[in-house]
This record gives sequence, structure tokens and C-alpha cells, in this order.
Amino acid sequence: MDTESLIKEQIDFYRELAGDYDGQVYDQEHWENLANTIMKDCPHVGSCLEMASGSGLWTKRLLDYADSITAVDSSPEMHAISVDRISDPRVSRVTADIFNLELPGTYDLVFAAFWLSHVPMERFEAFWGLIAKSLKPNGRVLIVDSHAVGPGGGGDTRHLTDGREFTIIKVNHDLAELGKRLDTLGWDVDVVATTSNTYRVLGTFK
Repeated sequence: MDTESLIKEQIDFYRELAGDYDGQVYDQEHWENLANTIMKDCPHVGSCLEMASGSGLWTKRLLDYADSITAVDSSPEMHAISVDRISDPRVSRVTADIFNLELPGTYDLVFAAFWLSHVPMERFEAFWGLIAKSLKPNGRVLIVDSHAVGPGGGGDTRHLTDGREFTIIKVNHDLAELGKRLDTLGWDVDVVATTSNTYRVLGTFK
């Protein structure tokens, strides 16, 4: 399957998954432990751009660190769940495909949780270019994602509870290689494992 088709199927999958997303992926104790580990490194900022904000789990936590949040997701169904979860005027929501995002502004912090692994390698440089363009001077990026040993990519099969099957993008970054690649692109970041199966990227654009 070509990249454009994979991206479209990935968007379709998460739109269809929205109503059952928390039930499939959210374990409160695990999530709280992970969020506490990740967010202890998060600076307090004026403005935050959250990419692939989903059902608002991380958006809610980010409100402790940001005065305003622009939450971007391609799924209006995910945004609807986020609205139910968070009733706060500091959060504005944008429905858009991140791969074709017209930036609504510049920000002190760009945050993304479990999204980098859904960026195909042929879009990697453009994606990080978008982040660099969206940051204010001295702005910071904070990324969290799942960690696997060694690089991998291409399609990953996912299922809905009704049995429908979708192929989405899943790239397993080698952390040392990821750090080198970002350094080459002009980033000054730390890439570190935070748990046995997650990592975070934190830093600035040089």
C-alpha cells in the first residue's frame, strides 16, 4: 500500500475507533504513571500546540503546564470526546490532517503523544520541519511514544471491536538513530527511554 493510502486508512481507523478508544488503550494506573514520568520534564508555557490530540487524555494533563492549548486532530469524533472530557476555554480545537496542516500560529511548546510512530519515514523530515516552523524562538518540543528495539516501519494491522481490519503506519525508532537523525536536522534534543516500552524526545530547534 502506498503512503497516501496508508495515511488515509490511518485517519479512517482512528475516526472509527474514537468511541472505543479509551476502552481499548486506557488503563488508568498505567497512564497516570506514564504521564507523571513524562510531564515532570515539561516546562510551564504560555501556548502549546498539541498534535494528534485524540480523546483529550493528554490535553487535560497539559492544562497544568500551558496557559492555552491548540489541539489538532484529524478526527472530529475524537474532538467530540475531548469536548466532553474537557470544558475549558483555554483549549481550542482544530480538525485537520497533520500532514497537510496550515499552522494557526506559533507556540512555546509543541507536544505529541504516540504520534511520531505514525509518521512514515518519507514524511519524517517534513514533519519535523513543521514542528520547527511552529515554535516560537526558544520554544520546546516534547514527544512521547512507544519504544521497540531496532528500526521498523510500514504497515501495522489493527482491528475494531466489530472485526473490521485496518492497516496503519507504525515506525519503531531506534532511539540512538532517532537522536542522530534529529541532530542532523538541526535539533538539540534528548531522546531517552522513560519506561521499558516508551521514550520521550525533549529539546529545542538550534
